[in-house]
Amino acid sequence: MIPKLRICIAAVDVAYQFRDLERAFEDLGHSVTTVVLQSFSEYIYTHEIAPRIRYSSSIPIVNKCVKISNILLKIFFHRNNSTIKNITNDNDIFIFIWHSFDHEYRDLEYLHKLGKKIIFIFVGDDARWHHGMRQDFIKHGITPVKYENKSIKIFGKSISTADVDPGINGLLFRLKRIRAAEKYADLIFSKREQAQLQLRPFYHFPMYFYPPDFKKDDIQKGNLVPIVVHAPTNQSVKGTKFVFEAFDRLKKEGIPFLHVLVTGMSHQEALKAYINADIIIDQLFIPGGGKLSTEGLALGKVVMANMSYNDYPQGFHSSECPIVDVNPENLYDKLKDLLIDTNKRQKIADKGKAYAAEALSVVKFCERLVNLLQDENGDYDFYPDFFRSDFIPESDEAKKAYNQYTQRVKDTKWYSKHVKPGNRDGLVF
Repeated sequence: MIPKLRICIAAVDVAYQFRDLERAFEDLGHSVTTVVLQSFSEYIYTHEIAPRIRYSSSIPIVNKCVKISNILLKIFFHRNNSTIKNITNDNDIFIFIWHSFDHEYRDLEYLHKLGKKIIFIFVGDDARWHHGMRQDFIKHGITPVKYENKSIKIFGKSISTADVDPGINGLLFRLKRIRAAEKYADLIFSKREQAQLQLRPFYHFPMYFYPPDFKKDDIQKGNLVPIVVHAPTNQSVKGTKFVFEAFDRLKKEGIPFLHVLVTGMSHQEALKAYINADIIIDQLFIPGGGKLSTEGLALGKVVMANMSYNDYPQGFHSSECPIVDVNPENLYDKLKDLLIDTNKRQKIADKGKAYAAEALSVVKFCERLVNLLQDENGDYDFYPDFFRSDFIPESDEAKKAYNQYTQRVKDTKWYSKHVKPGNRDGLVF
């Protein structure tokens, strides 16, 4: 029998995973502490490290100043906080998403030396490096994601935040995190599509859902005129341009359907839109589907997303997954087919809820995680090889960084077992 565990879920709450993980672990009899760097949701956390200015104005420049101030507050408190010392003795397991408590990840070594269990979960651009993604996707015939050149202006100077900076700052933002997690974590979860810099084998992490939130009575099927929902968090990354191009073509042909674009809504408001949908379109570039795909399946909807089943195996049993595989080139044809063929649409939708309950329940994930900590057998979901075998460094400066951080993990057991020694394109393994 597994004893009651004290679990800390920390750093950045992406797609409400903190809330779902907390409830799932508590359902299993464990106690949970949640620690967020800075909160931008209605969810209440145990601890919030950085304060947030909660002010909205009709004056754009005021809102911009508030946004910049919140970013600076987060950076300052991430670099100067004592949270780790205050909660270390109260928890046995630390689950980190996106960051850890320390911006240089020194706390991972500290926790490791104390004998605490560490799980690191990569969820997207915390690990995905633009240059690696582009090379990897082109190699496998997948259209690379085109990132917007986002920046903020401080005193008239444009500054790219590290998560979108295509230069050395953006690289180190990811590389420090990845190698620190690979060196000190007991378990790592990630996805192939974001793992171009990873060396250590990992377990697959789709976005999970909490089953009690998705009641049978909430599921609505078979609208007389099909409703198609698209909910992009980032329109360029999700391929929204191509979604609307498909909508326009279908409308010109007189195909009956309604489309709904979900943006700027709370999570609860968005869920209401999903419940009313017949078809949900997730992302067209990045293979694997996100939280929208998971929630769509859990609600018994037809879900369309880039899965690249045949060209890009990702470490899960894709033969059972009912998500309809689409990309910018074939979305129009596949969407038209589903809008016209009601029976086909219903058969696919019927498979979704059962698949979600079996493969995407956060409660089952938490059970698996605890069992892996008790007895990890080394049978991982994915063994990354792209960085070792194919990746070409984007600059001499980057090459030095890659070699420096590879050196930091060479003394681990997994490295000698899974990474072949040698030199390639200036990279030293």
